[in-house]
Amino acid sequence: MIRAECSLLSAALKSDSPYDMFVLVSDDTFPLLSPAGLRRSFSEQFDRIMLRKLDDTDPFFQRYQKFFFLDHPATSLLGRPIESSSVDDALLSKLEELTRLRAAGKTAIDIYYGSQWWALNRKSAEEVMRRYETDPALTGSFEFSAVPDELFVQTIVGNFSDRKKVRGGSVYVDWSHTPKPFVFSEVAQLPTNIGREFAFIRKVSSQNIEFLKEMQARCFEGRGHVPP
Repeated sequence: MIRAECSLLSAALKSDSPYDMFVLVSDDTFPLLSPAGLRRSFSEQFDRIMLRKLDDTDPFFQRYQKFFFLDHPATSLLGRPIESSSVDDALLSKLEELTRLRAAGKTAIDIYYGSQWWALNRKSAEEVMRRYETDPALTGSFEFSAVPDELFVQTIVGNFSDRKKVRGGSVYVDWSHTPKPFVFSEVAQLPTNIGREFAFIRKVSSQNIEFLKEMQARCFEGRGHVPP
C-alpha cells in the first residue's frame, strides 16, 4: 500500500503539475461537499491527517518496533488457497533483507499513528517522497512493520512537517455501529452531527443508486451532509 500511495504521489508531484493539495481516499468514499466546496475546504492548504504519537507502551507501537512481512501469500494474514502459499525465491530474498534489518535495528524515530486517509499540502507531500526515495533505512523499517499505511506517512508528517499546518482528518467514519466501520446505504442512516471539518464520508455502499443520487444532489445543492 505504501508503494501504491507513493506511486500516486510521484505522478501527481511531477514538476509541471498544478496541484498544491493531494488527497488520498478509497473507492467507498463519497464527498460531502460540491467541487467548489471541496476547493474551499482545502484552500488553506493545511495537512488534514490524524496523528497520535505512540509511546513504547502503546500496543500499536509494536506494529513498528517488531518485524513483520505480510506481503507474500505464504505470510499474509488474508485467507488464500494452500496451494498458493508456498515459499519461493521472492520470499526468501525478503527474509534475507529482514534478517539484515533485525541485526542493524530499525530507524529510531518518533512513531505517529492515524487513519490512512489523508490530505497533504505540496510541501509535506514532497517531504514524504523525499524520505521514501532517499532514506532506505527508514523505508525498510516500515516495509517490515505491520499496517504501515497507518504509520508511514503519519510518522513523516509528525516528525518533519510544520505542525502548525496540521489539522485532523477530513474523512468521517462511523465506528459506533456494527459492522465497524459502518457502511451507509440509505439517507436515513446518515448522522446529523457530522462536523463541518469533514469533506468526505466512508464507507458508502455503491449498491443503492438512489442513495448515491441523493448524496450527489445534497452536495450540489450546498446541503452537504446536513439532513433536509
